[in-house]
Amino acid sequence: MALYAIKFSIEPNTTITNPKKQVFEFISGVLDRVRIRIPSGHFGNTGLQIWYGEKQIIPYNKDAWITGDDEVIEWKEFIILRDNPTKLTFYGYNLDNEFEHSFICYFLVIPFEIYFFGLTGLEIEKSIQKILE
Repeated sequence: MALYAIKFSIEPNTTITNPKKQVFEFISGVLDRVRIRIPSGHFGNTGLQIWYGEKQIIPYNKDAWITGDDEVIEWKEFIILRDNPTKLTFYGYNLDNEFEHSFICYFLVIPFEIYFFGLTGLEIEKSIQKILE
């Protein structure tokens, strides 16, 4: 299993029409868990999208953005990452005219051989809980 921790920082005055773009590489497997922390100070003036190829996957609804302030969003996911390495593209805007803001993102990717063949569902769940604690 691979746990990725990514700090995606966006400079001030980065518009929605010209967002920052950054590509991150992941192993192939099943994207099983996602956790996004939006630190205090964003005040809804920032946004994050994550794309896999030509498809927006986070948030799933097209043209929407993850926004917020001083909150954590986390969920169980099931997205097949076929390529090795898989490239996910992060897009972000920051309408603040003074401060850089960051999204802190965690992704748990389980290799196919473990997810589908290696462990029982209960064993996987226990392993994931240990990683996320």
